[in-house]
Amino acid sequence: MRKIITGFMAILVLAASVFCPGCKTVPLSGGSKNPVLYVGITPDCPPIIFKKNNQILGLEADLARELAKALDRPLQFVEVPWDQQINSLLNDKFDIIMSGMTITRERQVRIAFSEPYLQQGQMALVRRTDLDRFGTSQQIYKANANFAVQRKTTGDIFVQQVCRNASSVGNLDPAEAAQALCCKMVDIYIHDAPIIIWMASENESDLTTVPIQSPTQSIAWGLKKTDANLMAAVNQVLARWKQDGTLDSIRQRWLPGDVGK
Repeated sequence: MRKIITGFMAILVLAASVFCPGCKTVPLSGGSKNPVLYVGITPDCPPIIFKKNNQILGLEADLARELAKALDRPLQFVEVPWDQQINSLLNDKFDIIMSGMTITRERQVRIAFSEPYLQQGQMALVRRTDLDRFGTSQQIYKANANFAVQRKTTGDIFVQQVCRNASSVGNLDPAEAAQALCCKMVDIYIHDAPIIIWMASENESDLTTVPIQSPTQSIAWGLKKTDANLMAAVNQVLARWKQDGTLDSIRQRWLPGDVGK
């Protein structure tokens, strides 16, 4: 009877791993006896976090790997849609959000944030041929045009609050937005400055950036408010990185020059 029960439980575990793709899986990496550090990401925003050839790359990916080393914990990325990041964190799908999340008052109601690791603002991406129409902040603000944003980002909030004449506002991730702009399906795309600059660099013959006057935003990592120990450990690592130059070195790999301080 015990063998039958054991076999049945093994089948249940196997079924859970097959039919619950969003569940945590323990990585086969590292010799540490400490618990796995599960990191929530939405890998669709280069150079912050993105996927290429099935590899997780970008600023946040490098920071996550270095953070796991500093904490002596194996690392496991957990991919979720952007609009499910906070709910997934609160439902214990992972330990920390490392996906270019801006600190906002609304988000602070639900989760806690580490010390910021980056300061940035919003920027517009437009076609080079449209610079006479959308080449300044004021033209962007007043434009009766087809805008696009990534929903539930600070760019989305900016367009709702400032660009009141928008004839439409679509929901597109950065890769989709670049294609839509080139095909003249949308006219203006608003997102975080590093992401917009990256998109322009990949499409420099067709697209260009337009700086817009927007408040500087603090980018940080999201944690559960009850996870005080991890918060203290993360902030301690960040403080050390800021002091010894590690943070600047990692940022320069993906944000050369003055993009994001």
